Amino acid sequence: MFFENKPVEMKNLVSVLKNAFSKQDDKTLTMRADKHISNGLIVEVMDAAKGAGLKKIIAPTISTPEKSM
Repeated sequence: MFFENKPVEMKNLVSVLKNAFSKQDDKTLTMRADKHISNGLIVEVMDAAKGAGLKKIIAPTISTPEKSM
């Protein structure tokens, strides 16, 4: 997994997020995940974000654009 384009191990995620967001008023994390990532891992990341004190997690979905005829 990556945070700000840097690899992060799950065991370090809470501390990385705490450090990154400690001086920001906006405690919002935007997540992007490969479609092959398990829902369990996504939940673990969300739990880590919550444990780091983040208030909002955004996980946008990307749909495939329709082909024009």
